[in-house]
Amino acid sequence: KLLLNRKEIDRIEKLLQELMDDELRNLLDELEKLMQENNREQMQDKLDEIDQSSEDLKKQLDRSLEMLKRLQVNEKIDDIEKELNELAEEQESLKEEIENKELSNEEALEKQNEINQKFDDLKQDVEKLKELNESLEQPMDLEKMDQNEEEVYDELNSAEENLSNQKSSKASQNQKAAADGMKKMADSMDAAQQAANQQQQEEDINALRMILEGLMTLSFDQEDL
Repeated sequence: KLLLNRKEIDRIEKLLQELMDDELRNLLDELEKLMQENNREQMQDKLDEIDQSSEDLKKQLDRSLEMLKRLQVNEKIDDIEKELNELAEEQESLKEEIENKELSNEEALEKQNEINQKFDDLKQDVEKLKELNESLEQPMDLEKMDQNEEEVYDELNSAEENLSNQKSSKASQNQKAAADGMKKMADSMDAAQQAANQQQQEEDINALRMILEGLMTLSFDQEDL
């Protein structure tokens, strides 16, 4: 389900108002005049034009909603990437503190548990991202991210278990693998985002070219009237 914030709703309303000003409003005004004049033949012509303009408006609105959803996906990816990299740094710092014997086993275990909980929370954000991504007409390929996520989850659980059993050396290996996995997860998301956006940019350019050509044709048709 697409949830739009107030800013996004305002953008859609502004778009609709602009489209109404440029296309439908003039046609509706002309139709009103023809109704007053009781010119049935021209009224039908204008009704046909309004019907076509309404269809164009719907297409523009659908495209705008798709762009907003894509914007939401990109923003969520950026947020998750940032959190992953920060959590990876936190895991690396904990690993170093344990190796330098700066923490008791109880303190290390508590900190590891906090990191594991943060990753669990992050997984919920990832699920929301995947749900929103699947609502796109052309979803991004996040399959590699899923693989990295499972690997990180396993390593974090192993790290906590080994710390519980006071096996700090094995826990250190798990912590390094978990931190590296988080970075790979962020990198895979960034790669998928870049690939999808490049493809979409090319499609947007082609769509813009078609819109401009359509506007030029409409302009010439109006001059001939």
